[in-house]
Amino acid sequence: MNGLLQSAQQKNTQQPPQAAPKQGQMDPRQVYEGLVSMMLDYLYSESGVQMVQQSMQIQGQPHENIGMLVARLIQRMFITAKTQKVQVQASILFSAGMELSQAVADMYLESGAIPKEQGPKIAEEAFYKSIVRLAQETSTEIFSQQERQDFQRLMQKLKQMKTSGQQPQQAPSNGGVM
Repeated sequence: MNGLLQSAQQKNTQQPPQAAPKQGQMDPRQVYEGLVSMMLDYLYSESGVQMVQQSMQIQGQPHENIGMLVARLIQRMFITAKTQKVQVQASILFSAGMELSQAVADMYLESGAIPKEQGPKIAEEAFYKSIVRLAQETSTEIFSQQERQDFQRLMQKLKQMKTSGQQPQQAPSNGGVM
């Protein structure tokens, strides 16, 4: 667990995610950047690094373990944003989830838990697993009916993109819509 994991532990020892910027009239790009920053800050904190290390110890496929971890982190961030009255569109969560999946896969790569040549494929599979898991396991108190419908619509679009060989956008360039 050299390199990235150790430097992440040294750089950031903060507690679970704190304040995202207040919503006011933030544009989707600001919300996205704030959310990604909050997720990555937590991921590279001592607690986040420990979560990644623990996920590496779980029996199973790396993409499933990464997907489970990413789903939990997205859910935490969404709850944090919601309690601070920050509106986060489903498409922004998707895009942030892609970045988070890649960051966790990079940590797995750095530690030698997955082979370098499989990194991009594992990151992509982990992202899909995280979104499915998030949709299945998140209670109705967290996601409203409209948010659930938005997730289902985006999941259908992702399935179509995957079967046609297209890659989803990583960052929201048009208001967070993929």
